[in-house]
Amino acid sequence: MMSLPITATDAGIRAHPEDVSVPTLILSCVHVARDETQRNRLHDGSVRPGGAMLNEIQALLSPEDQATLRAMAYDLT
Repeated sequence: MMSLPITATDAGIRAHPEDVSVPTLILSCVHVARDETQRNRLHDGSVRPGGAMLNEIQALLSPEDQATLRAMAYDLT
């Protein structure tokens, strides 16, 4: 299998998770985080889901909390 270099800009990469379920994004990030510190930062952070409802894919998170979690996911290195 051949790997291709990532040619997207930072702004392009930041734009991709704008339309995804943030709780699912964070769950995925916990699984790919390189070390325990990164996982703990995502898992034990101050932002918590607001609840669960049928067809509510953002776990009742405010737009501000969603932005905070997206930024945390972007900062994984």
